[in-house]
Amino acid sequence: RVAQAVTSTVNLQSVLETAAREMAILINARSVGIGLLNESKSELRIAAYYSQFDEPSAVGLMIPVEDNLATKQVIETGQPVLISDAQNTPLQNEATRAVLRARNTQCLLILPLLARGEVIGTIAPDTDQPDRVFTSEEIQLAQTISNQLAGVIENARLFDETQRLLEETRKAKEAAETLRAANLALTQNLNLDAICEELLTL
Repeated sequence: RVAQAVTSTVNLQSVLETAAREMAILINARSVGIGLLNESKSELRIAAYYSQFDEPSAVGLMIPVEDNLATKQVIETGQPVLISDAQNTPLQNEATRAVLRARNTQCLLILPLLARGEVIGTIAPDTDQPDRVFTSEEIQLAQTISNQLAGVIENARLFDETQRLLEETRKAKEAAETLRAANLALTQNLNLDAICEELLTL
């Protein structure tokens, strides 16, 4: 169901939102955030967020990689990190731990989004239930979804890039056609008034 949902559209935002929602439901997470890395891999931008409760969205939040050891570890190793005591873990800085305490996050799972062997972001489900830790089966299921999602993200990005290049090509062809028409007008008519009039119609 997840695979069908995330491959049914090339709209990246819709894909991310669907994946966050489906993962939260499947592994009974309180919320799921999906972060995409910038080009320098120094920051994650939360691109999609889903919560099973009525709480503010984290979309748009920027997370520095350097200050978050768990996230940095996931990006460097391409392996998931399970944090069973999220509020006190040494794998996050104090500012992040303060946010986790404010949200009553008890357990946090950070999974890599791997596309062609490269980490392009993370997906992170969490829980707010004491003593609730994601099981190995849930982690495996979440990683399967992450792997599926990463490929779709890469395809959507390639689609967007292709569309951008096609649009640039179309504009370049239009400009070339305008120049060709102007050149033709100049070479066919040496009457200055007629040339000006012809150019104004292009």
